[in-house]
Amino acid sequence: MWKTIWTALIIILLISISTGCSANLQNPVSLTHIPDKQCDSSRHLWGLWNITFNPDEMKLDIVPIRNAAMHFDITSYVTPPACLNCLTLSVNSFDTVTRIMDINVTLKNPFNLIGHDVRGILFTNTAGHLITNPDAWTPLWDIPGGDTINPFKAFAKSETNRTFAGMATHMENYLVYIPTPPQYSSIVYAVDASWPGNCKEPYAMHGFLQEEITSTLNDSGFVQIMVDDWQDDVDSVQISVPDVSGAGFIDLNPIPGDVWLVELFNSIGAAAGEYEALVKATSTNSGTQALYNYYTITITDNTPANGWARTWG
Repeated sequence: MWKTIWTALIIILLISISTGCSANLQNPVSLTHIPDKQCDSSRHLWGLWNITFNPDEMKLDIVPIRNAAMHFDITSYVTPPACLNCLTLSVNSFDTVTRIMDINVTLKNPFNLIGHDVRGILFTNTAGHLITNPDAWTPLWDIPGGDTINPFKAFAKSETNRTFAGMATHMENYLVYIPTPPQYSSIVYAVDASWPGNCKEPYAMHGFLQEEITSTLNDSGFVQIMVDDWQDDVDSVQISVPDVSGAGFIDLNPIPGDVWLVELFNSIGAAAGEYEALVKATSTNSGTQALYNYYTITITDNTPANGWARTWG
């Protein structure tokens, strides 16, 4: 009988771990309730912290958000009391003119459990804190305030399959904008990981290229981007730059080599300048989860030239 009971408990535990995601969510700062949300990703939240910057001592204080476990299904491997030093932050510099803080974030996996596609997410907020060198953006684990997608840095990018091995330590450099008037507190940071294998959604975008597009009405140029997915089942890549195209999201077309391509038209005769473009990528088996990134579309006054005129990303 006891063997049967223990078997049932183990099965329930495994199901809980494999399906764990966010349910009810409250802002850990203002405690404002937002509706339930579902998570169909394989990702698990490892921890959620509040960060305060002391510019006089050039020091960052990090405090786990204690009530987060009531609103998230958190796998607390890297937070106290399981681990006292699994997340460490070191300030390299703070430029009071540009308001850019240079930080090294070191993450330690204190257990033999292997994580994949580990990310450190800095949540946008109404104050305006922002990572200026993100790898990409995600809507997962979003909290009230700021944008509905948030920038992150991926850890262990040099490891095979981005595996964060047990007992391993990895570091990432963050450049964080600290807005004025001085906003040195209520900076919320999260770490998540995919388990037991790699994430289902696309995990990276790179190789952005834009052919020259002029301010002439309906002039056009090709835009391409590469999207990486462990399962090779990317099913949609879209770009939104309404100040140029006059439209919402526009579909890119797949070509060999994980490359997606579209001819972008200056449909409204946008003047010469730089325009923010949002790119969204999804996969067949990733449900509603998507990967986002921002790029810059440049409009010039020059006659279009042959070949690629801009590379960035």
